[in-house]
Formats: sequence, structure tokens, C-alpha cells
Amino acid sequence: MTPKVVAATVNDDDQQVILGVPANISLLEGAQSQFNVRLMYQPATSSVTVSLSTNPTGVVSTSANLTFTNLNWQTNQQVTITGTQDVDLVSENTTLTVSG
Repeated sequence: MTPKVVAATVNDDDQQVILGVPANISLLEGAQSQFNVRLMYQPATSSVTVSLSTNPTGVVSTSANLTFTNLNWQTNQQVTITGTQDVDLVSENTTLTVSG
């Protein structure tokens, strides 16, 4: 009998950040809002840092970066954003990026 060759591809499960947040958050200057972040999969390393950034900067302030470990990767961590006070009467927008 002649052996048969079958090609198989296994795709890696890329880590994903899960956000518990509406698509848009509207804040007054000085007001706060919160949302939750957790990981989709257990980290392959001892910890994963999830960073928060805004573009443009200065419109909101955010809590510090988040660290997930093999023990807490499924547990929601809360992110707080605060609308920055300024002297103008212009409403401003920013994009908050959560990445790991």
C-alpha cells in the first residue's frame, strides 16, 4: 500500500484583549467613566502587560497599564478614564487604544 500524505495547518490562537465597554463613551470635563478589560487566553509567559494610549493625547487621562498573570487573566480589571478640564468651550474627541 502506498502511504498518503496529508498537509495540516494549525493556526496559533493569538492573544486577544476583551473589553467590556460601549463603542463610544461620552464624558463631561472632569467626569469619569470605567470599563473592564481581561484576556481571552491564559498568557504563554508569566505575565502580559496591557497598555493604554490616547490619540490625540490630553483629552482624557487613564489609569495605569494593566498586568495580567497566569492566575488573573480571566478576571476583569477596571480602567478609569477622566475627561480633562480645559479653558475652551470646544468639545474634543480622542481614541483610546488598549493593546498588549
